[in-house]
Amino acid sequence: MTGGRARGGACLLALLATSHMARAEDLAIVLSTQDVAITSTYSGARVTVFGAIERDFSSISRPAKYDVVVTVSGPSSPVTVRVKEKWGPFWVNRTLARYADVPGYYALLSTGPVAAIANEAARERQKMGLTYVLPPQSPLPDEINPDKAARAALQRLRQRQGLLVEDARNLQTPRPHLFAAAIPLPAEAPVGRYLVNITVLADSVPLKSTNTSFVVRKIGFEAQMTAYARDHGWLYGLATAFAAVMIGLLGNLIFRRD
Repeated sequence: MTGGRARGGACLLALLATSHMARAEDLAIVLSTQDVAITSTYSGARVTVFGAIERDFSSISRPAKYDVVVTVSGPSSPVTVRVKEKWGPFWVNRTLARYADVPGYYALLSTGPVAAIANEAARERQKMGLTYVLPPQSPLPDEINPDKAARAALQRLRQRQGLLVEDARNLQTPRPHLFAAAIPLPAEAPVGRYLVNITVLADSVPLKSTNTSFVVRKIGFEAQMTAYARDHGWLYGLATAFAAVMIGLLGNLIFRRD
């Protein structure tokens, strides 16, 4: 009896392992570039993610089509959201909210509305949306919650600058197992490493996720000036002030009326 139970347990484990292998999908990912160079003529760039969903012969066929979600997160830094208020005859800036770690760029590209193609657990785990990028909202009523107004203002400003992108139509699927997503980078995109996460789903359930990255960096004269300003801040400040004074004197000489 004990031997039969052992054999039954072994068969069950083998069946589960075979079933797990049959459900396996894999992802092959290629970026159009992994190095975006900022020069004096830089006005933005576009990095394209090309992907293929690979299935072996043992994989079961799925009645539903594949969905793909691509998230891109740029270098993070502290962010302070301020609001202008009138104080007597003056307008002053008042701090509305502070966030310790916010991506300088965030993009969410998908084959459809994310709420419809990914369940809540997947959205939270893969940070699909600004709701999951920022810290949890403070539990105050909306009418007296400054955090809600700060989040709305941050989202509006970032979208206006092209630093927050949510597009449910920018991810193309020319074949059921092939896809391509164009990541638009504005001129204001910060330098640093950008993390790219690609998730394949079916029936709102994640099947496979993979990560890659690319770098945005300054080269040439711009890179040298940035490095000099960082390493020799006081000399750079003096040189900038001297140049401003000389340009002002030169302009006065050229345009003055005797």
